[in-house]
Order: sequence, then C-alpha cells, then structure tokens
Amino acid sequence: MRRPYMLSLTTLLLLSSLTFAVAQETAPAPAGKTREELELISARIRNESAQAAYYEEQRIKLSEKPPPKSFLQSARENPAAVLGVLGATFAALVALVSFAFNYTAAIQNQRDTQFYEALKRFGDKDSPTLRASAVASLSQMAKLEVRRFRLQHPLASLRRERPYFVTARDQIVTALMLEDNRVALLILADAIKEVVGIDPGKPVQMLAAANGKLQYDMIIDLCDYLAASGIKGLDTMSQDDLKDLMAVGLLSGSALKAFSESMSYIIKPILNSRIAVVGTFTAEQKREHRAKAHAALAMTSFRLSLQTTAIAGILTAYPGRDTIPFDGHIFLTNVMLTGADLSKANLNESILTESELKGANLSQAVLTGAKLNRTLLDGTRLWKAVIDDYTDFSDANWWAANYYDDSGTAVDLGILRTLHARYGQSLPADLSGVHASVKQFLDSEPKANN
Repeated sequence: MRRPYMLSLTTLLLLSSLTFAVAQETAPAPAGKTREELELISARIRNESAQAAYYEEQRIKLSEKPPPKSFLQSARENPAAVLGVLGATFAALVALVSFAFNYTAAIQNQRDTQFYEALKRFGDKDSPTLRASAVASLSQMAKLEVRRFRLQHPLASLRRERPYFVTARDQIVTALMLEDNRVALLILADAIKEVVGIDPGKPVQMLAAANGKLQYDMIIDLCDYLAASGIKGLDTMSQDDLKDLMAVGLLSGSALKAFSESMSYIIKPILNSRIAVVGTFTAEQKREHRAKAHAALAMTSFRLSLQTTAIAGILTAYPGRDTIPFDGHIFLTNVMLTGADLSKANLNESILTESELKGANLSQAVLTGAKLNRTLLDGTRLWKAVIDDYTDFSDANWWAANYYDDSGTAVDLGILRTLHARYGQSLPADLSGVHASVKQFLDSEPKANN
C-alpha cells in the first residue's frame, strides 16, 4: 500500500512544480516583489523540480524487477539458509532410502511367510484338501521373480531371481511319490507341468529316477497280489485273473507282458518268496492281504501312469538334449511321445509298449533290450539306433519309420536288414504307407523283395 501512495505523491508534486514554473515564466512579475524575493522563489522552484526528478527516478527503479541471484551469491549472503536446505535434502533422501529398504524387507517377509505357510499346508498329513490347495500356491510361488536387496552386493540386487523355485519344484516332484490321494495326485501332475517350463532338465532327471523306484514298487505290489490270489506266475494267469488286473488299471495285456518279460529276473524270486510267506496265512489273512495288495497295486499303477505322462509331456513340450538324462530302464508305456527328441538317449531295456512315437527322434538312441512292441512309428527317426537280439518291434509299424540320415540321402541299411529279417512278413503289400527310406532299401536289396 505504501508504494502506490509514494508514487501518487511524487507525481502530484512534479505536476504542481511544473505548473507553478510555467505560471511564473508566463506571468508578469508580481508587483511589489524585489529581485531577491524573485530569485528565492526561482531557487525554490528549481529545488522542487530536482526533488520531483529524484522521486521519479526512484519510482522507475522500484517498478523494475531485480536480477535473480545465483546460488553462490545466495550462499555468500546467507550461508545458514543454504546449509539448512542441504540438511533437509539429505534428511529427505535418508528417509526415502529407509522407506524403500523397509518396504522391500516387509514385502519379502510377507512372501516368505506365505511360502512357508504353503509348505506347512502341503505337509498336512490329515487333509488332502489342504495339500491340494497348497500345491497351487507352491506352483505360483515357484514362478515368482523378485529382486532382493543386499547391502554386501548392491549390484546383484538388480538381477531378478526365483528364490522359491528349487524348493517348490523338489517338493512337488517328490510328492508325486508320496501322495496317496488321487485328486491331489492329479493336481500335482498339473503343477509339475507348470514348474517344468522354467527348468525342464532337473524335473525330468528327478522323474526318471523316481520312475525306477515306482517300477520296483509295482513289482512288489504285483507279487503280493499274485501270491495272495494263488497265482504262481504271470504265465499261469487265467483270463479272469488278467481281467482283474486290468480292472486295477495296471497295464494293458501287451504292456503287462512286456513288463513281466523285461523284469522276469526280478519278479520270479520276489514272487516265490511272497508265495512262501502267504502260504503260512489263514484263509481270512489271505483275503485281507489280497485286498491290501489290490489297493496298493492300484495306487502304484495310478501314480506310475501320472508319472510317465508327466515325463512324456516334458519330452514333447520341451525337446532338447538337456531334457533326457535317462540311464535306461525307463517305463513309458501307452504315452504320447509325438515329436519327442530322444536322440542319443539311453533307453536300454526300457518299456515303450503301445506308445505313440510319431515324428519322434530316436537317432543313435540305445535301444538294446527295449520293448517297442505295438508302438506307432510314423516318421520316427531311427538312423543309427542301436538294437540287439532282445529289442522288440513286434506289431509295430517299423516300415513307416524314417531311416535317413540328417541330409535325407543315406539310409541306415544295417538296422533295416535286421528289422526286415525279423518282421518282414508284417510289411504291407500296399507300399503307399511305407516310408521312402524303406522303399529305397527294398529297391537296393533284391533279396528283401523275395
């Protein structure tokens, strides 16, 4: 309010002085005034004009905006204020970093708590429902990617990692061997498919190792069941006994035959010992033992079926050398292996009866003693596959397989000669479904056409 007032006063004085000066110059000299009085009046007018000019200059200066001061100028003029600003800024940064660290730690602790609660529910021995619900939580936690802040290695904190993957994967794959509830087993099989996509190699390796254990469990349960049923051998089974086994959901007739032939050196001594033990039972004890063996055999069969399906699903969905760490004796009957990459795989004495191997790659695979009877081999690559006298291709369409090398020109005549000598009578008269590599073999081997 003061500045407008000063400007108005200055303007008024200036106008008054100018008006008075003009009046003095134009008006005639007042009568009765002396020279000294006139000079005094003139001096006063000049003084008032100078004051008006001064106030006008001050008005102009006040109306102009002052130039901004630099940071250094402000710091020199008021260092205490600058230090205050810097201190407040540092305090704000410390508070922000502390908040970020505490927030991250709180989220991490919350995730850890959720994970350990899921593990606790997963290990509940009384409630299959809790175990089944925990499987879904573990499979989701296994795929979770997070950044964990570490003061010792701050740069490593920028990388994403899956802190729960290994534990969740191992628990889920192992539970397939231990769970006895069928619904929970089905959920486990689906969960394996989810965690496999992150790292296929290790789950297949674990499942392959468990496959052998399940085969042995099936042998034990099968021998207990046969002994309790009064059956002294698989070769002495009646059709009713075989139908009873099929009702358990164990294997088809062909798969059971292949399994018993492949494992005969293990089944016979175990079955004989079980028969000796059951022979000491009373009739009531035999009935109870047979019922328990029947239930155990059904569960083992169901678990093995899910396990082989999981392995087949991994092999077809994630083909590659890292996904087939087999060491022979793999049980993969009646599964879909379409397009699976099993090149150079060790399938020694493995059982693949009634499986679909269309378009699969078995080049240079070890198939000694393997059971591939009743398999579908349309387009299956068998270049330089290793077979022996015990490799079984009976009732398989071996003539539809691909025996070319990678270039598609050279044919593996050795394996074709062996297969044609054994199963040549199954070669169809209509060669429209015969693979080109087999036709090339037949054209190059005159004896093969006789």
